[in-house]
This record gives sequence, structure tokens and C-alpha cells, in this order.
Amino acid sequence: MAVMRLAVKLLALYDRSKHPHTPPFPFHIYKLFIQCEVLGGSPSASGETSEVAFFSEDSLPELSLSRVTPQQIRRFFEYLRYPQLPTDFD
Repeated sequence: MAVMRLAVKLLALYDRSKHPHTPPFPFHIYKLFIQCEVLGGSPSASGETSEVAFFSEDSLPELSLSRVTPQQIRRFFEYLRYPQLPTDFD
């Protein structure tokens, strides 16, 4: 069964060049981070992901710093604690 998701909130719209991603790119990339809820089915790997897993805030795996920074992940956990926080925009 395909996984069914519900987009709940746009957490952030970031300009990649304004964050400490490595390596830097010579062009602009805007990153949208969206909080979703799984409504049914089971998340699984696809052409875009090699595996699917959920982690607590204090036991994250090594991050791909070209995609997401530790500071961004910490911010998104804040949204779990304080869902009334406004969306972040650069």
C-alpha cells in the first residue's frame, strides 16, 4: 500500500546560501521544509531515498550538510514542541 501523507505546515522557506551548507553552490537554491503526517501505509525507500527511519532529537544520524544543517533540524524539533511558531523565511 502506498503511503498516504498530509501536509500540515510550511515550516521554513530558506535561501541555501544564507545557511552554512557545504559545499557552497554558485547559484541560488530555495529550500522548503514541510511538516507532514503519515495517515496510512508504510513509508518506504524510493528513487529519492535510500531508506526511511525516524529519529529522536538526540540520536540523529550523520547529516548531509549540503541538504540540511544541525541548526535547521533543531529548529524543526522546536516546531514539534511549539506548533504555534510562525513559518521561517529568509
